[in-house]
Amino acid sequence: MNKTFMSGYYQGVIETAPATLSADKTEQLAITMTILHLRHAGISITSIHDFLVSDLHANERFVNKYIRQIVKFKLNI
Repeated sequence: MNKTFMSGYYQGVIETAPATLSADKTEQLAITMTILHLRHAGISITSIHDFLVSDLHANERFVNKYIRQIVKFKLNI
C-alpha cells in the first residue's frame, strides 16, 4: 500500500464531499471510501485499521464500526 497515495485519496474524499455534510458525516464517508478501496486492493483489515488510526488519525470508533460491518456482511470486495 502506498501510504502517500492513500493519504491523498482520503484527503480528496474529504475535500470533495458535499458541503451539506457535517464534519462527522464527511469523516465517515472518507473512512468508508478508504476502507472499501483498500479492501478491493486486497489489503488486510488489520493494515487498513492501523493505517487509518495511526497514520491518518481517523476516528477509531468510526473505523472499527465500518470494518465490523464489512466483516459482518462479508463484503469481499
